[in-house]
Amino acid sequence: MTGHASFTTYEREILSAMAVDGVDTGDAAAVRSWLRRVPAGAAPPGTRPAVPAQGRRPPASPGPSPLRGPDTTLLPPVRLPREAELAAAARVSPVLREAWALRDWADAHRPRVVGGVLAAADARAAAAALGLLDDCSSAIDGRRPELLRVWSMALDAGLLVLDPAPGEGPRPASAADRETRARGAEVDDSDTAALRRWLAVYVRATGFAEFCGTADHAGHHVAERVIGELTFELYHSGRATGVEAQVALLVSDVLADAALDGLIRDEQRAPLRAVAEFAVYRSLATLARHGAVHLHPGGCVELTALGRWAMNQLLTEAGMTAPVIGDYAGADAAELTDVLVGYGEADRAAEFRGWLRHRSGRQAAAELVAAGGRPGCGRRGMAVALLRRLGRSAEPAVRAGLADALMWRHCAEWLNDRGLDPGRDLTETDRSWLMADAVAALAEHRGPHEYMRLLGRLVHRSDLDLVVRLPHTDHPERERALRLLFEFHPDPHVSLAVRWTTDVGGQALRDGRDGGAQPVGAPPPPGRRSPR
Repeated sequence: MTGHASFTTYEREILSAMAVDGVDTGDAAAVRSWLRRVPAGAAPPGTRPAVPAQGRRPPASPGPSPLRGPDTTLLPPVRLPREAELAAAARVSPVLREAWALRDWADAHRPRVVGGVLAAADARAAAAALGLLDDCSSAIDGRRPELLRVWSMALDAGLLVLDPAPGEGPRPASAADRETRARGAEVDDSDTAALRRWLAVYVRATGFAEFCGTADHAGHHVAERVIGELTFELYHSGRATGVEAQVALLVSDVLADAALDGLIRDEQRAPLRAVAEFAVYRSLATLARHGAVHLHPGGCVELTALGRWAMNQLLTEAGMTAPVIGDYAGADAAELTDVLVGYGEADRAAEFRGWLRHRSGRQAAAELVAAGGRPGCGRRGMAVALLRRLGRSAEPAVRAGLADALMWRHCAEWLNDRGLDPGRDLTETDRSWLMADAVAALAEHRGPHEYMRLLGRLVHRSDLDLVVRLPHTDHPERERALRLLFEFHPDPHVSLAVRWTTDVGGQALRDGRDGGAQPVGAPPPPGRRSPR
């Protein structure tokens, strides 16, 4: 199997011991469970006991999982049109036009403002002039939610500014705008300004602050959370989803969370659900008119290009990494490799091509080698994957990387793959080091199920010789790589190899510590043959 007589004997005898105990030796999880139950220092019948490394103390308690998983602050990349195209779509928003119409009406009528909102008489006049409300009775005032929303949108977009005028009380400060127009100039309508106004209206449309004083404000608060989660899921998935089922699910989740936190009683759920769902659908209709979402006839909803742009802006402001394809053309290699781990293959290739247009192959290779030489297996794994895409022009920079302690083996492999002499041979221990690097790098950005699938492709049964050499490498994460192979590899023979090469008692695998890895250059424990 591996050509290693000691491991071959151990494997055969320990599998026999498992069979006696009724363990399914083809089930990796069952094999790992059995191996953990073997007392420290004990050996299966017929095997010779291992001699533990001196000075090793038994672990006090289990340690954390070695699988770090994906970075939750790194979102999938999106493709966005150019700013001019986005701005052109923003300018035709009917919702934004309502805010513009209110601005023009305020500029012409100079209404009074009381408490930050339109005075009652002016509110009724604005509603009648702009057709914002069917009911223009005396009950309407500036705090009517439907009118307040348009008023707030105009303020948030910078179309209206509250400026106290001496002797007249607060009013919309459109005097400066009138002076500007008198000089024949218009309000700033650059692409950047148009998008800024559109985004301000989008933020207002996804919130329900104007309903905070109403009797059903709690239901609108639920709706605000649902809209936020729905738009995030649409951005993250990048595809349309069934609006009815998704809204019902999200409303149920939010209400369940509120009930668990003691914020609502069970009898409040039904009325809150009705208010929330109605408010969500009304907000989605507004977002569709604003150009942020597209409501398909079949009952699905998805973000438009403007909607993706808005979410990208807001998520970035919130501190999340929300990449846009093409935005990293001028980035350094370290930043590029960090962000590309969240890309699919096609998007990664497109981003890398854009990055290469700004530098020669030799310069690109030098930057990637330097980035890979920094600590961090995930970054190094991506740097190596990108190096493989480069041609012969990268050879000088790759040869220079032979002097780097963390990259020289990768550089030697790159040269060997192209039939170029690296000047030094890779030993089996070096190849075991490369395996540890790949196993640890893969774990940086993969969830457990995907990691198991990819790990099975990365390490085969024919690589068991390399597995048993891992403790004798100087890789900085060799212990973690061993535990990852033991815990997640789908082939039980790999778990057996890891167990054999560490501690027959299994101490390392129960707590995630070293538990048997020998110092670099140390002879193997007594009773084991040296690897060939």
